[in-house]
Amino acid sequence: PLTETVALPQRLPDVMPDLVLATSPQAFRHLTPVVAEALSAIPVRVTGKATAASAREAGFLDVKETGGDASRLMAALSPLITPGLRVLYLAGHVRRPEMEQHLAGKGANLSVVEVYDTISVSYSTDNIRTLTTDGELAAVLLTSVNCAVRLGELVVGMGSSQVIGNAVLICLSRRIAETAKTMFSNSILIASAPTEDALLDCLGAALSHA
Repeated sequence: PLTETVALPQRLPDVMPDLVLATSPQAFRHLTPVVAEALSAIPVRVTGKATAASAREAGFLDVKETGGDASRLMAALSPLITPGLRVLYLAGHVRRPEMEQHLAGKGANLSVVEVYDTISVSYSTDNIRTLTTDGELAAVLLTSVNCAVRLGELVVGMGSSQVIGNAVLICLSRRIAETAKTMFSNSILIASAPTEDALLDCLGAALSHA
């Protein structure tokens, strides 16, 4: 792991929302039981199966997922968002602005609760080099832009590009791949969908042709 998530202090908005949104399972894994219970009966819309499962585990009763990333969630929300609709976005401190911009453009009455933060995990040069004790890496899975950036920092900071070697970089999304391309000359593959299953299918295909 190159990053980890930690819970942030949370409080409910002054006015209860009509709709709850989230784009990461961490939004529910780090949600306090008090906040989760207060919101549990409100409809929830999320990106994928993992986030939907986390919402249900946290006690939410009306959960629907759009089977993709934030862009698919925004497209699915468009018919639902009316001016003045009270929307609560359960988010990380580190996030992209598109969701909030989209909701503001639709005239939603938006509140954001920052549920968690993402921080870097540090490793020594020796720790990193043990990854190749048994031979060269075949592949590296990149599941977020943060992880891609952090990997680039490790390679530059430790002078340990030999650790990555010629490994193929398998990315969960095109945005992650675009970030990786700016830092690495390795071959890069993109999963067919932003899901763990698609990422592993991509890995299997890459290894079968290695």
